[in-house]
Amino acid sequence: MLDKNKLNIVKPLFPEVGEFINEFEQSLKSGQVTNNSPWVQEFEKALAKYAGTKYCSAIVNGEMALLLLLRALNIKGSVLVPSYTFSGTVHALIWNNLKPVFVDINPDTLTIDLNDLKSKIKPDTSAILAVPIYGNPCDIEGLEKIANEKGIKLLFDSAPAFGSQYKGKKLGGFGLAEIFSFHATKVYSTMEGGAVFTNDEELHKRICELRNFGQHAEADCIDYGLNGKMTEICALIGLKNLPKLDKWVERRNELVHYFEEKIKDIPGIKPQKVQEGSISNHLYLYISVDKEKYGLHRDELIPLFEKNGIIARRFFCNPVHKMKCYGEYSHINLPNTEYASANGLSLPLYSDMSFKEMDRIIKVIREKTDYNTIVS
Repeated sequence: MLDKNKLNIVKPLFPEVGEFINEFEQSLKSGQVTNNSPWVQEFEKALAKYAGTKYCSAIVNGEMALLLLLRALNIKGSVLVPSYTFSGTVHALIWNNLKPVFVDINPDTLTIDLNDLKSKIKPDTSAILAVPIYGNPCDIEGLEKIANEKGIKLLFDSAPAFGSQYKGKKLGGFGLAEIFSFHATKVYSTMEGGAVFTNDEELHKRICELRNFGQHAEADCIDYGLNGKMTEICALIGLKNLPKLDKWVERRNELVHYFEEKIKDIPGIKPQKVQEGSISNHLYLYISVDKEKYGLHRDELIPLFEKNGIIARRFFCNPVHKMKCYGEYSHINLPNTEYASANGLSLPLYSDMSFKEMDRIIKVIREKTDYNTIVS
């Protein structure tokens, strides 16, 4: 039985069954429940309109979207990528026989650091794969300038960031292409799903072929594709949730602003910075905990939250370059990445969270007691 008082790390919002049951019953009766079926096509049109792009390919999940994008581009050599990201970002490079070159992050925004990135561009660098971490947009203009000057492709693994904005424009149309995840852990969810957004017609066509086993005409395959197609039920849920997304992002920003005002006088607690002109969808309520100033380490604060029914997570506590399967990169020095990994904490944030629930989180931070007493 679910504990109604527990604040889990995520709380996905889905439409009531009655909102889409008629359409779903029609799909079941027609037998068209996958294979680029009607509601998937409607969903793609709605997504492209929302993001302001020419093309959108709905995919079974975000990881598959990134795998197919990289395959479609047929790039070689190395790709500049942050280590402070979900492992799937880098796994997709390895699956496409690309070499990751790990770049440090900005200590305030947690997005890819431009100075470190520029210093690591080499003759074999083919692309930049940037990540708007926790939904926080990167310095996109800075990235575009570097990519254009060096003649390399700019891509975004925007898995956590659907609904975020950069200088008044929704994420989705930046760089050569962006991918998103619509997993149940995300602000905008279709249960499971993802998408590739681009303004490049040929790239869009190739991704659509690759998500259908590489088929080009009838049973003839032009490449070794995969089954990456989205189902009708996921598309229907996405269509019903899409008109609600901007309100959800607005609410999350209200809550983050409220939180930041309430804790701004507490030494050693530092929220993630969103650069001026950007809007983050704030996938989580992120804080960095400075033990010297706050009095407790991040890991000592977690039990205090748990005692109060609040789930906190140490996301990326092993940055990718420190994971076992990336052992050959473990020697790389990425100080800001390693600091965030050792001191960052993600707290619950919901699109329908109340200020009363947020106050519970704030209370734990403000009224910390002796750690040894709490855990004994």
